[in-house]
Amino acid sequence: MWPAPFSLAGAFSIICFRSAPGDPAEITYVLMTMAIGLASGLGYLAYAVISAIILLVAMLLMNVLNFGGHETTDQLLKLTVPEDMYDKQMVEDVLKQYAQKVVLKRVKTTELGSLFELQYLLRMKSGVDEKAFIDALRTTNGNLGIAMQYNLIADEY
Repeated sequence: MWPAPFSLAGAFSIICFRSAPGDPAEITYVLMTMAIGLASGLGYLAYAVISAIILLVAMLLMNVLNFGGHETTDQLLKLTVPEDMYDKQMVEDVLKQYAQKVVLKRVKTTELGSLFELQYLLRMKSGVDEKAFIDALRTTNGNLGIAMQYNLIADEY
């Protein structure tokens, strides 16, 4: 009888302290599969099968209903601009042509102040041609680095 509680405590500590915190649904799946594994390991196969069926039905319902889903429409733009070409208004004019939401989140100098690294939170307009958008940005930053991060949760930043 002693090994089961100790193995359960060990498994919980691995989940809690060794992995990055995830979505509550993911944590629920992990805990339920642990419970199913413990039940089957202890010989309670009927409980394991019933729990597995309940978990599968719950997963299917949550997937169909998009329960706990997030709106992922925002993007993070990181733009490097030389000091001599930095014109905030010109950059924001280009961004407003392609995005319906433009929020400057961070300005940072690099290379001893010769470069500016700008970070914008954007919500793009529908049907935007990404190549045209990046080409328009390249004219404002002297063809330096442009990076877009997709699938941000809305209002995450």
